This record gives sequence, structure tokens and C-alpha cells, in this order.
Amino acid sequence: MRKLYSTIIVLLFVSIAIAQNKKEFQVKFETASHLILENESQKILDKIASLSRSKDNYYVQIIGHTDNIGNLDYNYTLSNERAKSVADFFIANGFLEKDIYLSGKSFLNPISENKSEKGKAKNRRVTIIISQKKEQEICFAGLKLKEQTYTIDNSKTEILDYKSGTKITIPENSFMDKNGNAVTGTVSIKYLEYREPKDYVLANIPMDFHDGKENFHFNSGGMFKINATKDGEEVFLKNGKNINLDFKITEELPNLNFYQLDSKNKWVELSKLNTTSNFGGDDVIEGEDIFTINYYNLCNSTSCDSFKDIRNFGIKNSETENSLSKFYNLSAEKLKPKTEEKATNAATEKEKRFRKEELIDSYKKGIQNNLVRIEAFKNRITAETPKYSLKKIADENSELLFNINFEVITNVQNLNFKKINWSTNNPSQIAETNWNKKWNSCIITANENETFTIVLKDSVNELSINANKMISDKINLNKPALLSEKMNKAFELQLKKIRKYEKINEKYAKRNRDFEKKIADLTGNSNQKKQTDSIKIYTNKNFVKCFWENSKSYMTADEQNLTLINWITYFDNNKSLMNQRYRTLQNSLDCIELFKKREEANRLVYENQRQSAVATSKANQLTRSLSISNLGIYNCDQIQRLQNPVEIFAEYKDENEKEIKPLFIYLLDSKFNGIIKYDGYNNYNPYRFAFSPSSKNTLLAFDGNGDSYIFESEKFKLITTSGTVLKHTFGMKKIENLATEVELKNLL
Repeated sequence: MRKLYSTIIVLLFVSIAIAQNKKEFQVKFETASHLILENESQKILDKIASLSRSKDNYYVQIIGHTDNIGNLDYNYTLSNERAKSVADFFIANGFLEKDIYLSGKSFLNPISENKSEKGKAKNRRVTIIISQKKEQEICFAGLKLKEQTYTIDNSKTEILDYKSGTKITIPENSFMDKNGNAVTGTVSIKYLEYREPKDYVLANIPMDFHDGKENFHFNSGGMFKINATKDGEEVFLKNGKNINLDFKITEELPNLNFYQLDSKNKWVELSKLNTTSNFGGDDVIEGEDIFTINYYNLCNSTSCDSFKDIRNFGIKNSETENSLSKFYNLSAEKLKPKTEEKATNAATEKEKRFRKEELIDSYKKGIQNNLVRIEAFKNRITAETPKYSLKKIADENSELLFNINFEVITNVQNLNFKKINWSTNNPSQIAETNWNKKWNSCIITANENETFTIVLKDSVNELSINANKMISDKINLNKPALLSEKMNKAFELQLKKIRKYEKINEKYAKRNRDFEKKIADLTGNSNQKKQTDSIKIYTNKNFVKCFWENSKSYMTADEQNLTLINWITYFDNNKSLMNQRYRTLQNSLDCIELFKKREEANRLVYENQRQSAVATSKANQLTRSLSISNLGIYNCDQIQRLQNPVEIFAEYKDENEKEIKPLFIYLLDSKFNGIIKYDGYNNYNPYRFAFSPSSKNTLLAFDGNGDSYIFESEKFKLITTSGTVLKHTFGMKKIENLATEVELKNLL
């Protein structure tokens, strides 16, 4: 009895301690509103007043919710706006912005049924969780990165060597104290490099960059931190005293830039380290020649594809030295009778030849671009084509035990194949030559006597293995027939993907055949009639007409009522207006989204070439010469986007099915040397984030109690990405203290 009583006292003490360290409460909102009501504001102030410590000793987690009036996206935006309103309230009352974490859950987490007004009112809320920071030094799972410390003589130029191969040159008399006074004697330098995902996790340094228009993620070529102290007090670089580094980057990346982390914890670009891709591909689309116009696109492409050429055509013909009337030959249209058209045609023959050459050049460029795509899709087809092989495990007592290996990059079947072995009492079914053979398909059929038939095929041969039993100590085999059916369905999905790639590949091949035919027509390598017809199709007048028709959505109402001829005159009489219009022209949101998807696809196209370049650069361990005028944190990174991302609404539970409420999450994507942090910035948060299904992904979650959790990559592969709204409950594993960084690296 005494033992039970003692246990109750201990549990009560723990509960009180937790209650003191964490406060959770809710504030309510009116329908469709994100404004905090006066009585709700007082509720927040009362909770703030009850805190026992300084406000910078707390994390504040703010989660917005809505009722179910309106669609998912509308309510997601509203839930984020409600969370932001509360966050602004906390900041105004003295809390640090960096310690506030925002999330929005739309209507996906109701606490009451939305069938009544009373229930909806309960769901229109923001949940606020105030957690006290732990006293101990910040670390992750018991690990912390250790800086390299150097002691230098400030009166001399010093060269420091770091273990990666980086050399740091510090000029003489470089340092001053916080009052601007020169520092003499010895100075302590602390230097640390971050070179792989485990380092970025331990550093908790942001790995994204916002250029004012769009948010990008960093694919890192290496990051470093350098600080200096004198007798324990921070010192600073004098004006004109730059530290120079021969920095060893982790790999050669295209479009590598140099950044510094500013006082607001945001990255500022300092310089471009290299601006051209070392493997080909259009990673950066800015800086294009404004006068490069694909005339074919003006009349023959979709509005999305022709947008750039419409814009460039408008700019070119609104410049002072250019004239849309001249391009259209409007003077001849107005003044000369039809009997004089032959003379006009002769006068413009030179211009036609010029236009024909431009057309041919645009077709050739199109062919080259398509050839790159064709080659890339051929590689993808090869990579995605299943390859099955048999592996003998044991052959004893007339029983053969074997395994089926499945080799493909996107291994939708591999998980189950790895964990399942097969046995047969008829080993003679498999000839010795079949053990080293690779097959293109594997179909598993369940028989009535609880055995299975395995049929392996390639383009010529077929191998049927009968009366097999399924064996595994890693998978529950209560329903083996269902498991085999899932494996077969996965194979069908793989084939659909290959057929899709083949279809796209043929589309680009057909485009090239069309381009080649057009070039043949224009260069006279086809019959003369076709050449004449082709030139006739692409006259200047037709280009201007296409330009006029495609520009109507950007015209005023009065302009839209003008005839083609009158609008050409209006265009030339208002060149300044037109130049401004076409220079500031914005594509539609649908087209922008389409181009984003294409760009993501293009990144996949060049991945194999990039990997080849990476291998070469790792062998060379290339160096970048850098110069810094301030101490702090810097990186050499490439901005990158997720490849074919999907958005997911997430919930989290621990191994005991208890809900986890993360402050933020890290996503580790295998195609990035870096981490993606989702903490409420840019409208993404732990409860709605994006990931790339084509990558190997690992997820880390961190809550206000200082606990961390992991969702391993093998589990990530099992998430289905079909359906209009992707939702998943992540079963997280708590990360206990780790002994070494190697353990962390293996965990990730």
C-alpha cells in the first residue's frame, strides 16, 4: 500500500512539473474571420501573465483550425491566417519571433461535429502550446558538433589547415573589440564545417533561400562557421581586413553561389561561384536574349508555350528602331493595288530569306532539345525496366530454398521480395543456367493447396516454378495470397510507368520528325511545291496576326474592338506604352504551374549527367577561393527545387499511439545534400508539407518537450500518393541518446 501511495505521489509530482513547463489552451474565432476577438485576447494575456520566467525562455506553438464551410484549400489558408494573427499578438507582447512556430490544419482536425452551429463554433479555433525551453545546451539526441579551435598571434599573418583540406588565411592585425579598439596578442579562432545531412541536422541552420519571388531549398556544396574571441570576449574583423579561404567544396555543382547568414537568420547572396552548368541543362532560365523569338511558337504552340515569344515579339517591335507596321508591310497593304503585289514580294524576298533562316534555326534548336529529352527518357525506361534474378539459398534433402532479387531504381516491389524466401520440393524445375539469368517480369499465382506458381519471362523465354511455399520471419503471412496479389499489382504499376515514358518518348520523336520535314521543305530537300507552301504559311503577316490574336487577353477593352490593321497603327503610335506592357507581362498562374512541373521533370532528365559530374568532382575535390569581411556562417550552395513534389496533410503518433505535436520537422531528400525544414514559413508546416515520391525520404520531428522522432525511409516508400487529397498518419520512432555521429549518420 505504501509503495502504491509513493508511486501516486511521484506521478503527481511529474504531472505538476509537466504542467508548469507547458501550457495549452485555445482561442475561438468568428466564421470566416482571422481577427482575434477582445475577450479572446484577454484569455491569451492571462496565460502570458501566468508564466514564471522571461518570455525568451519559451517556445510558442500555434495551430490554426476551421469548420468545414468552404473547400480544403480555402480553409487551409484561413487556418494559417488565424495562426499568424495569434503569432503577431505574441510578438507584440514580447515573445521572440524565432521561437514561434505556426501551423494550419484546415478542417482536418475537428474537436466537434460540424453538423451544428455550436459544433462549428468549437472547431473555429487556434490551439496554443507554450513550452518552457530546457536549461541544457542545445544538442540533438545527445550529440553536438565540435568546433576546431586555433590560437593565433594577431601580429602575424596566419594560415590554418582544416581536416577537410580547407586553408584559412588570416592577415596580421585583423581584429578589434566591440568598441572598435585594436586587439593585441593571441586570439582564439573557432572554425567548423558542415558537409553532409547529419551536420545540418546537428547545426539547426536554415537550408532554404527566398529570392523575393520564390522559396528554394539548398543543395549544399559545403557550409562553414568562423568566430573569434580574445580572453573569452567576442572580437570582430577590422574594415579592410578580409579572411581568405581555399574552401574544399563537397562536390562540383552547377550554378553554385556563395551566401552569408545574416542577423535575421536569413541567407544573403554574396557572389556567384560558377554560373554555368557542368552537365548541360537549363537550371537557370533568367538572362535570356530578349530578341530570341521562336516564330513557329507564335502560331503553332499552346498559349503557355508561346508566351515567351509573344512577350519578346512585343518588346522587339516596340523598340524605337523597330516597327510593327514595317514587319507587317502595312504601307503596301494600304497604298498599293493588288496588281503591284508581285513587286512588293520581290522587295521583301531578302526579308523572307532571313525569316526562313530564323525558322530553320528554331527547328534545329527544337530538335536538339528534343534529342536530350529522348535520351533522358530512354535512360528512364532502362532504369525502370524490372530485372528479376533467382538466388539459391539452400539445396538440401530434396528441398530447394531460394530468393527472387528485384533490380530497379524505383523498387515498388523490392521490399517484399527482399523479405520473402521460397521453397520447392522439386529443385529440378530450375536449371543451373537459370540462376544467373535476368528476367523482365515475375507473376506470382496462388494455388488452392496454399502453394504458389512463379512465372518468370523475358522477351524470348519463360520459366515456370510450381508448388512453391512462401517463407518469411519478417512479414506476417496470414494472408499470403493477398501479399502475392499486391506484388503483382506493383509490377503492373511499374509497367504502366514504362509505357508512359515510352509514350512521351515517342511524342518527342514525332516532333523531331515533323521538324526535320519542315527543315527539308525550307531548304529545298523536299519537292518545290512543298517548299513554296511552307514559306507561304510563315509570312510576316501571319506572324503579326498570330501576335495580335494571342495579345488580346492583355489589351484594354477599346483595343480589343480594333481591327488588326487599326491595332497595328495603334501599337506603333504608342510604343512606350507597349514596351512597358510587354516587358512587365505576367504569364497565367496555370502556365506558371505548368512550367514549374516541366522544370522539375527537366531536373530528372539531367540527373544521370549530374551524378557523373559529381563523381568526377569528388575525385578532384575542387577548391573555391573565398573572401569574407565579417565573421559568421557562410555556405557554397546551389538553389534547388523538389522533383515532382506532392503535398501531404500529416498527423503524428509515437510508438504508443500517443499524438505528437511537432514544433517543426526536417525532411531529408536523397537528391539534396541538405535538409528541408517545415516550421510554418512560406505556408508549409509539419501538418502540411511537400515531398518528392521519386526520392528516398527520411522525416525527423521535434516537439516542445525537446524530444525528437524519426520516420524511416523504408516506411516512406509505402505511402500511397494517389487521390485528390493526400493524408497520412506518421508512426514515429523516438530517438534516444546516440553515442557517436556515425550512429546518427546510419540512422538517417
